[in-house]
This record gives sequence, C-alpha cells and structure tokens, in this order.
Amino acid sequence: MLYSFTKALYLLVVMNIARKLLSKTGGFFTTLVCILPAENVTAQLQVAAGTYWICDSSSHTYTVLNDLGIEYYGDNEQIGTIFKFTGTAAAVINGNATSLYNIIEIAKTGVETLSLSQNINVLNRVSFVSGMLDLNGHVLNLIDNAYLTGEKEGSGCIGPAGGYIQATVTLNAPVNHNPGNIGITLISESDLGKTVIRRGHAIQHTGVGNSGSIRRYYDISPQNNNRLSATLQFGYLDNELNGINEDDLTLVKQETDIDPWQNIGADVRNTVENYVRKNNITRFSRWTLSSLSRALPVQWKSFNINCQQDKILISWSTESEFNTKSFIVQRSSDGIVWESIFQQNAGGNSIGIRNYIYKDKQPVSGDLYYRIMQTDLDGRFSYSPVLKSVCDVKEEVKVYPNPATEAIWISFYNNHLTAHADIRLYNALGALIYHDALLVQQGRCLFKIPLSFMPRGMYTVAVIFQGKIKHYKIIRQ
Repeated sequence: MLYSFTKALYLLVVMNIARKLLSKTGGFFTTLVCILPAENVTAQLQVAAGTYWICDSSSHTYTVLNDLGIEYYGDNEQIGTIFKFTGTAAAVINGNATSLYNIIEIAKTGVETLSLSQNINVLNRVSFVSGMLDLNGHVLNLIDNAYLTGEKEGSGCIGPAGGYIQATVTLNAPVNHNPGNIGITLISESDLGKTVIRRGHAIQHTGVGNSGSIRRYYDISPQNNNRLSATLQFGYLDNELNGINEDDLTLVKQETDIDPWQNIGADVRNTVENYVRKNNITRFSRWTLSSLSRALPVQWKSFNINCQQDKILISWSTESEFNTKSFIVQRSSDGIVWESIFQQNAGGNSIGIRNYIYKDKQPVSGDLYYRIMQTDLDGRFSYSPVLKSVCDVKEEVKVYPNPATEAIWISFYNNHLTAHADIRLYNALGALIYHDALLVQQGRCLFKIPLSFMPRGMYTVAVIFQGKIKHYKIIRQ
C-alpha cells in the first residue's frame, strides 16, 4: 500500500485509522511505504500518544520511510516492524525514550544521515546499507543479543556531539567475543562478569594541548576488573582516523575523567583489517587510539619525599615516557610560589618503570611543598601531584577526598626503608570489590584508587599497614 504526502504534512497514525485500514486489507501490511515529493520537505511519521502501532513482527513487516523520520509516542513500547529509512534527505528519530524498536535499517542515499533526538532501545539489530546514523548526544542501547551489522566506510555511526552505543553482556572467560558486534574483541582467562561496553565517536583529547584521538572510543566496565590478564582488539574505520597515520596507532587508556591518559602501546597493528591489539591488560576503563606523537609524554607511577636529618630525599617513578625531555624538581614554602631546584634528563621514549631520585641538601625552615614539572621535546609540560614535607608528621595513613567522585588518594607515612600495605574496598553489603597490595617506600607516599567503576553510595576502605588495620568510611558521589 502506497501513501504520498504533500509539503509539511505529518502522517498521524491513530487507532481508528489503523482499524479502518486493517478492516479493508483483512490483516497486516507486508510493506507500508511512505514517500514525500521531491521538494525540500521535513516531515515525520508520527504515532500519537494514546494510540498503538500494530504489525505482525513474525511476518517481517517493513515500514519504508523515504525522506521521513519517526516521532513515536504510542502506548505499546515494543514496535515489531522493520523501519527502513531511505531517501536523499536527513531524517530524525524522536519520541519516547522507552520505546523498543525491533529492527532499524538505514539505506539513505550517499552519506545522508538519520539522527537521534532521543535515546532508543533496539531488540534485534541495526542494519547499515548506506548512509550514516548520527548519535547526536544520545544513546543507542542494544538490548540482550541485539547487534550492529553492515558497518563500513561511508555507512555507520558518527557522534561528533557525543552519545554512545551501549551493549551489556555477561562475559565468562570470553574468547574472541565482540559484544553487539560494536568492534571491540575481548579475550580473558578470568570471568569478567556483567560487563557494560559503550562505544562513542567524540574525539578524546589524549595528549597535551589540542592533540586528539581517532573518532572512536570504548568505555569497558566489567563487574570483575582487577588483576586481569586480558587481550583487547580495537577495531576502527578509515574515516575515523582523524588524520593519524595507521602505522603510528597506539592504544591509550584513561582510568577516570580526571586522570591523564596512559600510552599502553600496541602488540599488533593490522592496517588491512583495521584493528590494533594489546595483550596482558590488567584492568579495563576508557580506551581509544592515538599516535605516538600525540600521546601524553609521561605516565606517573609514584612520587615520594622522605626526611633524612637535615636533608629531604625526593624520588619519583614513571610507567611510560614518550617524547619526554626532562623532569624539574620544584619547591615552595606556601604551595603557591614555586622555585626550580633541580633538573633531570628523562628517558625520552620508554615503556616500563623508570625510577628517579634527588636529595634537597639545603631545604629552608618551616613547611615545604614539592612537585615535579615534566617537559616534553615540544616545550609542553605537566605536573605531578604536590607533596608536603612530613618531618614532623605522625599520622601514618590518610584517605582523601571524602566524599569523592572519580578516585581517592591514600597517603602513607613510612618510617622504615620499605613496608607492605594491603588495600581492600568493600561495598555496603560487605562484599570485597577491590584489592591491591602495595610496596610503600620510606617517607610520604601517595597511591590512587579509582572509583569510576563503582555506583554511587557508601563504601569501606580497609588499610592494613605496619601491623595495624584501619577502616575508613567513604562516599562515592
């Protein structure tokens, strides 16, 4: 059955019209085709509140929307038809965010777009024939075993204004599992449990200045996310490269929104099948692809200060360095005005822990603050956290901030050469959700515990240090 509509006309699907059409046809439509004239027209297939969209999902019913979008406010949440979007004009999906679409097929001419103006849920699949789906700051939620199919150069998802595709799966020792076919393949000998994976297409600022990533990133949040030995294979399309040379691609990760990006590197770069693979991953978070020249020059591991009679020993370590030129030790008596007291050449380009040490032989009297300024070969720079001199400090352990949003810091003061600390994090039900064993150097040491994988609420941090156990109540906001 074919319907043609004039300029600026809305097709209103209401119950009484549906009943009349069904009584005339004696059943369900096999294909309902909605076509607009060639003029520049913006129109929607609108299903009003208080009405129902009636179709037989078992008969593969097609609703073809040629240069039309859909605005769905119908009372039935599950929409069993196949919505096929065609034509040469942009279109929009709008309406109830709780609607459950069965199948969406995008077959727009060229690179024309179908845009989301609401979050949508898909029960079966989203098929790409031609044209783009713009997330437009919204969520495409793949329910249960729903998946994407047909993505290729010139036909797939974009999202410069934000938004993401979400798949939620249970992964028990996954082997080459690509949840929702969204382009991330996981291998792990450990059970990850319930895992939420989000794929976005906004550029991530992974380096200093305005340097950025490709136009794709993944947030991977497994229920079990500690001490893993996993493999991640990150897929991409050529049109997402953002000017980065494929031979220069490297995986980078960010623990929380406030943390710097870490350059993790790449074990395999396949520029034919378009993926980068990395083995021996111990923890998942946000991941994207950048280039060695755009990656952050240094990833801090630790920073310590220790009072030794009339001298102060400053030590720090890094996990990786890229295009790093030098480290400058800076000192302040008020934490505001800083002076540079020592410069150390950096490793340049390295993966693996590098340790540095400096002894301040002429510290001034009173409180002292220290930080490390890192500079790269382009003259850009960043800073370590700030530490205060602790010669007269008696408090052994401090946990802050509280309440916290993305992470907490645990500060240790150790009188011995080295000591071991055990950190355990429990939820409100008393279940252990995080555990780490630390080697604490002499003096004041800082360690960061990420909280981004945890829901908001009350938690207990148990710190076992120097034969004592202390419990700290924290709030994750």
